[in-house]
Amino acid sequence: MQSSTDRPLISVVLPTYNREVYIKRAIDSVLCQTYENLELIIVDDKSADNTLAVVSTLQDVRVKLVRHDRNLGCSAARNTGIDAARGEFIAFQDSDDVWLPHKLEKQLRVLRSSPHSRACFGSFIRCDQGRATVYGFLSDIELRKFDELILKENLVSPQTILAEAAFIKEFGKFDVNFPRYIDWEQALRLSELTRFAYDPEPLVVAFDTPGNLSSNILNDSVARRRLVAKHFDKFLNQKSFLALNYAEAGYTAVAAGQVGVGLECFRSALRYAPFSVQVWTRVGKALFRCVVKGRC
Repeated sequence: MQSSTDRPLISVVLPTYNREVYIKRAIDSVLCQTYENLELIIVDDKSADNTLAVVSTLQDVRVKLVRHDRNLGCSAARNTGIDAARGEFIAFQDSDDVWLPHKLEKQLRVLRSSPHSRACFGSFIRCDQGRATVYGFLSDIELRKFDELILKENLVSPQTILAEAAFIKEFGKFDVNFPRYIDWEQALRLSELTRFAYDPEPLVVAFDTPGNLSSNILNDSVARRRLVAKHFDKFLNQKSFLALNYAEAGYTAVAAGQVGVGLECFRSALRYAPFSVQVWTRVGKALFRCVVKGRC
């Protein structure tokens, strides 16, 4: 018989807001894990639909429900779940996504075989309009350049994370000031403190659904500018990626109608990479969009 040390408690944090259509699927994928010594902490962020009614029908004693008395956002909901976690390890699930049945069992094995890592992550399958694509697959060469590549784009999706609970509680809470890229910002912080273990097998299926954080284009510009400001010293070591983020923030600001903000972002981008084709491409796209919309 395996001891409780061999089968430690894993706390799964699942924030939700108005997800009555999808949440049961996400919950079932957690409760049907081959690794059964878990608690599922569902944080309802003051849903206005029937999400709470769906959750209330669950009979599994491993389910813990916490409800905010006002809507605070996904980051705050995740942090509430982190505070409530009793496990030795923490994993994150989203209310519209699905885990494969052996997700936790496989990741715990990966993490335990990586004694210098306090967190692990992996690739995932994204389903969008009937198309399934694997994201987050990293080659050995890319893994060796992880600290560099994570400045270009987020490589760590929270649904794929398993981490030591003490590590997350002390260093890994989510920044509530970010309207988007909260996972990217967390990953940048944690990567300075530990080397992530990595499993290439996709163990999560993520679905693009209406109302998720990425649905507001202005959020992209705001979040990128905050990300660069918060981690500026790290970005400054890779000026091409610093410029690329400014350029992306410029394009999405223009697309959202904030032309002045967009132009300032482009000035910053060109200051750090004046001959970058990627930067100038985004400048051209923004100017074209601006002219077509009659905003220039």
